[in-house]
Amino acid sequence: MTEVNCMTATNLATGEQATFSHQDPRMAFSYIYAQATNQLTHWACMSDGAKLDFIADRVRIGERSWGFGDWAIPFFDENTQKGIYLETGGQKCPRCQSMQIEGGKVEIGSKKATQKVWCNDCDATWTDYHTMSNVEIG
Repeated sequence: MTEVNCMTATNLATGEQATFSHQDPRMAFSYIYAQATNQLTHWACMSDGAKLDFIADRVRIGERSWGFGDWAIPFFDENTQKGIYLETGGQKCPRCQSMQIEGGKVEIGSKKATQKVWCNDCDATWTDYHTMSNVEIG
């Protein structure tokens, strides 16, 4: 099982780093923002959804990382992304871990089926490949 225990945010201007024990960069940035604006007490009382709303319009999604002001959190490497996606049965975006994903129609070929999939939160796109692993004759 691929396991991602933490993520590290880096301040690109100062080199300062902060490590977080979860997988959602938006939560990390909401903490950094609360800390910078002396609102940690208020932040601690917020629900996770409210914490995400607190920071949502300030987070940027680049080609290789999430960004917030001078802070950046790199996306997981490709092998980790694939591992998490496959282990969750294709339920979470391999880039941002959002469950807001959708897929197009399944194209069936002679030995495999493919499906274009995208994330509505970070705009990542990828292709799922399905192969026949069993048959049940009834």
